[in-house]
Amino acid sequence: MFSQSEQKNYYFFFSSFYCFFFVLLVFSELICIFAAESKQNKRNKMEASTLQSTPFTPFQIEMLELVAKVNSEREMTDIRRLLGQYFAKRAEDAIDQLWDEGVLNDSVIEGWKNEHMRTPYKQ
Repeated sequence: MFSQSEQKNYYFFFSSFYCFFFVLLVFSELICIFAAESKQNKRNKMEASTLQSTPFTPFQIEMLELVAKVNSEREMTDIRRLLGQYFAKRAEDAIDQLWDEGVLNDSVIEGWKNEHMRTPYKQ
């Protein structure tokens, strides 16, 4: 069906592609965890009067009501994980859309292998 060379290219492409998605998934989940910890630290520092005077959107109020029902650290961890999975799925869908539109393709991914995004320092 495929030549051996084509199979190697196919395997390399999909292994790189899935590696990229895995890194994206892990990164988005870590962001959710760090954001939740950061929000918790900020929330602890916030005074009650500041919290009462902050205008919340209906979505934020709904999330606050949900979190108010959390009884354990495990439940909060599960909610964080679900939110991380949700945003990872959204990122995956966006990448699929870029692929379908032709913005992202094999040559772009190949270019990433040789791309160096380090900060140039003056000597």
